[in-house]
Amino acid sequence: KKNYSINHQEEFKNKDFNNVNFQQVGARDVGSFEVTYFTANTLFGNDIEELFERFEANRQVVSFRLDNDSGRGSHSVDGEQFAFGFGKQSSTVLIPAFLAAYTGEDPNTVSLDIEQDVGKSGYIPKPNWNLRYDGLSKLPGFKDIFSSVSIRHAYSSLLRINNFSSDIQFDANDPFSGTKQNGNYYSRIEIPAVEIREAFSPVIGVSVKTKGDLTLDFEYNKARTLDLSVNVASELNETKRTEFVFGFAYTVKNSNFLKKKQSRSRRSRSTGDEDEESNTRRTRGNVSTTRGSDMTFLFDFGYSDDVTLIQDIDIDVAPQPSRGSTNLFISPSWEYILNKNLKVTGFLDYNRTVPKLVTGNSGITTIAGGLRMGLTLN
Repeated sequence: KKNYSINHQEEFKNKDFNNVNFQQVGARDVGSFEVTYFTANTLFGNDIEELFERFEANRQVVSFRLDNDSGRGSHSVDGEQFAFGFGKQSSTVLIPAFLAAYTGEDPNTVSLDIEQDVGKSGYIPKPNWNLRYDGLSKLPGFKDIFSSVSIRHAYSSLLRINNFSSDIQFDANDPFSGTKQNGNYYSRIEIPAVEIREAFSPVIGVSVKTKGDLTLDFEYNKARTLDLSVNVASELNETKRTEFVFGFAYTVKNSNFLKKKQSRSRRSRSTGDEDEESNTRRTRGNVSTTRGSDMTFLFDFGYSDDVTLIQDIDIDVAPQPSRGSTNLFISPSWEYILNKNLKVTGFLDYNRTVPKLVTGNSGITTIAGGLRMGLTLN
C-alpha cells in the first residue's frame, strides 16, 4: 500500500516596472504520504534503551554520509563528531538514523531521503500479510477428532508522514549557501514528525472445536507505535503492547441438572404365573418423561501489558512512562438452558489493573459474580 500526495505552488511577479519581466518567487511544496513498512526486526527486543541509544549513535554515521561542501570540516555547534551543516538535531540526519535503528538496517546503507524515495514511481512498499489455514481438520488423524481447526497469523506496519514541506530558505541551485543559528543547513524538505504503527495481530492464533463439543481459542498479539518529533521537541514516544487471550468452552448435551426426573409406572394385573415376556414388559414399565438440556462451561483469560515511554533526544535520562498498565482478566462462567424460554447463568469476573505510572496507586482489583436468569417471551 502506498499513498503519496504533493502540492506545488509558486508565484510569478513582474519586478521590472518599465518592462514585462515576470520572475518566479515563493515556490513551495507541501505533501504527505503513508506506505506499508517493515520494522519487525526490532519489535520483540526488550531493551528499549539500547535501541534508542543505537538511534542516537547512528546520527554520526548518517551525518558524514550526506552530500556536503568539500573542505568545510566539522559541525560549528555539535563539534567534530558531526559534519558541517548536518548536526545531531538536523531532521535530515535524525530521520535516516531513526529508520535505520528501528528497522534493524545498517546506518551505512540506509536510505538518506525517505520522502524522495517514496515519491518515485518505482518505489515498492514493503508487503504486509494476513494468513489463515483451516485445512488441518480435513487431514487423516485429525478429521475424526476435530470438527474445525483454524490457525491465524497477521502482520501490519505503516510508515506515515502527516505533513512535509519545502523550506523557503533552501536554494536548490546552491544547497550549501547558508546555515541556521544551530549550524545546520536549510533542508530541501522539512519533516516535523514521523509515525510508525505495527502489529502482529496475532503473532499466532488458534481456534479448535472438537466433535465432543469442546472449543479452545488462543491468541498472542504484539504491537508497537513509534512517534518521532523532530522540529519542536526532539523526542520519541514509544508504545508497546503485548497481549495473551485464552478461551475455553465445553457443552454437556442433554444434562438433567436442575431438572427432576419424573416417571410413570404401568401397572400389571399379571398373576404369579406370568411368563418371561410379561416380566420384560414390567421391567420396561418406568418411562422417563423429561429430556435433558444443554449445559455449557466457559473460561476466559486475558493478560495485557501496555506502556508508553517518552525518550528525550540528547538528554541522558532514563525513559519515563507517560501512560500504561498491566491488566489481568479471569472469567469462569456456566450456562444452563432450562427450556426454550429460560436460561440460567452463573459467572465470576476478576479484573486486576496495575498502572505503570508511579503515583502511589498500587492498582485496582474488581471482582464481580452472581447468578442471572434470562426469560424470553415469544
